Amino acid sequence: MQLLSTLLSTIKAKFVKIWTAVKRWTTKQYILSKLITAIRGFFTETLSVKPRHSKDYYGFLAWLVSRKLVYAVLIVLGVLSVFYLLVVNPVFQASDEADGLPIYSYDSLALRFVSDKVKIKADSGYVAYVGTVEEGVCKGEGLLYDKEGNLVYSGEFSNNKYNGEGKSYYKNGQMKYEGSFMDNIYEGAGSLMRASGSREYVGGFARGLKEGEGVLFDPSGKQIYSGLFSRDRIVYSDFLGRSTQEARELYTGRTRIFRGANDFIVTMPDINAMYEGNLSSDTVDDSINIRSVFVFENKFYADGMEITTINGLTSALGEPYYEGNTRLMLAEAVGVNELNDKGNAYNGRVEMTTSQLFDDAYDVETYDRDYTLYMYTYRYEGLMYSFFCKEKLGGFEMYQITKE
Repeated sequence: MQLLSTLLSTIKAKFVKIWTAVKRWTTKQYILSKLITAIRGFFTETLSVKPRHSKDYYGFLAWLVSRKLVYAVLIVLGVLSVFYLLVVNPVFQASDEADGLPIYSYDSLALRFVSDKVKIKADSGYVAYVGTVEEGVCKGEGLLYDKEGNLVYSGEFSNNKYNGEGKSYYKNGQMKYEGSFMDNIYEGAGSLMRASGSREYVGGFARGLKEGEGVLFDPSGKQIYSGLFSRDRIVYSDFLGRSTQEARELYTGRTRIFRGANDFIVTMPDINAMYEGNLSSDTVDDSINIRSVFVFENKFYADGMEITTINGLTSALGEPYYEGNTRLMLAEAVGVNELNDKGNAYNGRVEMTTSQLFDDAYDVETYDRDYTLYMYTYRYEGLMYSFFCKEKLGGFEMYQITKE
């Protein structure tokens, strides 16, 4: 037993000695002293300028500068630069914390190495972004603010841009858009709101514009149109060939109806258009097919361009199929009067005698058949487009779409 006890005591003494040495070697004071000693030795050796050979010097004008001295100066400058970046310069580090989140300047070097939820300050100092980053790039859920502190966007980010599902806002805090984004623009399904808070549009978007199937609402929030859109505009030609019943399913806004001997005309003021069809003695309203649509706009879109002049139309669509003075048909006369109800257009109103059938429905008994406009007709994408001007090469304020 005595032999075993002696053996254990010897082993314990050895381990205690080793443990004491390890504790001493890992103390802060020991590490600092060794580090300082090593640094002092390095600089002492480096700065020991003893002329031995010409290769130990750099020639500079009339002086010889020790190579070791140059190396030492470069090392000192490097150490000071690293110290400045890591300790002094706030660009490299989180400058503060708020709500438990580190705050970085947008150009902070340290931010490039962060993958966490953070706050990022803009150049002028306000907090512009609150959300997740991955290696310094906004990715995941986040909030974007303007310099007044107004919320601009909330939702998904990728590569520092709006990508995925999100919401954008007006300056008054009202939501502007909710839906899919791609690289900061509307792309996919979404809802567009007015600054007043009422819905404007629900449907498809492409490159930030209304595209495909969608529903349009008036300022009160009432649905007025459900159909096709292209490049932010209603596809008016989609009415062609439909029955009036089908047209009422597309357009549910305000209407006025005008009937002539052979014409059935319906205005659609909420979408700046009207359509007309042929009315015969053996037809009922629901069986009338739409043969043309009138659009009350002084601009036309072709190949992504907005065109406002006849020369521009000819340049984009080719030479007109027909041009010349024309006496107005009943639908054209109703269109001129619709425009004049909103303001002066062409040569003023077309004189017209009507009798009221019921609310917003009229029989046209007579109208001025000598009222004349200058018309240009073009073929474009399988349809005929007729533009009505006050005079030759004048501006147009409405155009008609028919099938060839």
